[in-house]
Parts: sequence; C-alpha cells; structure tokens
Amino acid sequence: VYFLKFNLCDFLTYLSYFVITLVLILYLLFSIFYILYFIFYILYFIFYILYFIFYILYFIFYILYFIFYILYFIFYILYFIFYILYFIFYIL
Repeated sequence: VYFLKFNLCDFLTYLSYFVITLVLILYLLFSIFYILYFIFYILYFIFYILYFIFYILYFIFYILYFIFYILYFIFYILYFIFYILYFIFYIL
C-alpha cells in the first residue's frame, strides 16, 4: 500500500511539474503574441498616419493640377487670340 501511495505521490508531483511547465510555456507564447500584437498595432498606427499624409498630399497635388489645367486653358486661348491678331496684322 505504501508503495502504491508513494507512486501516486510521485505521479502527482510529476503531473504538477508538467502542468506548471505547460502553463509557463503557454504564458510565454501568449506574451510573445501580445508583444507582436502591440508591435503590429504601432505599425498600423504609423501606416495610418502615413496614409493620411499622402491623402492630403494627393489632394494638394490634385488642386495644383486643376489650377495648372485652368492656366493652360487660359494661355491656349491667349495664344489663339494672338495668332488671330498676328494674322490680321499680317494681312494689313
């Protein structure tokens, strides 16, 4: 009976060691994943800020494109007017 009891105690001791080891390994894994989650969240935040900055730059360049397009149109009309004036003065 003592032999069986001793074995049972031994078994329970090793089982507790196994459970403690398993819990520590799981804790380590979860802590690593939590750190990775935190790093990726920071990266997500940085890329979101960069996205916002590039969106603002895109908007600014789009407005500049529109302004230059209007200027191009105005200069084209002026070119046409001067061409007509040149033609009139050439005939005269």
